[in-house]
Amino acid sequence: MLLTGWKEIAEHLRCGMRTVQRWERLGLPVTRPSRAPGQKRGLVIADSEKIDSWVHHRSARGAHSDVAASIERARSLQEKLGNQVRVMLRTELAVGLTHVRMARGSKNHNKASHYAAIARQAYETIIHLSRRIPQSEQFGTDLGKLKAALQELGERL
Repeated sequence: MLLTGWKEIAEHLRCGMRTVQRWERLGLPVTRPSRAPGQKRGLVIADSEKIDSWVHHRSARGAHSDVAASIERARSLQEKLGNQVRVMLRTELAVGLTHVRMARGSKNHNKASHYAAIARQAYETIIHLSRRIPQSEQFGTDLGKLKAALQELGERL
């Protein structure tokens, strides 16, 4: 069946006109007869059987590469997320150690308790989030220092 115009081609393929126009750049078999003088846009025609064949061939060929690309993208995103979580954990550790120092240096008991509670919360966040993210030895050492300092301040962990 002969399809005339982007709208008919898009309806045949059950997608948008812009998608079909984009697919033309990827090799969708459409024909553009020469324009008549004074005509603003050129006519587009296509044979439905050729289009169906192109779509079938492309989906069979592209399905494997689409899956591989999706897997690679997922791995990349997982790695980026892991790096961001590591940065956040180091930040939480710095917050915890800073608040321990503030608690130790405070002469006001209420403020010292407040700072210690913030440090404990940072420690608990680190413990909760670091279960699945491997950390460096230095991170483990510093986390141990935070734990010991919190226990020294009387915080229950």
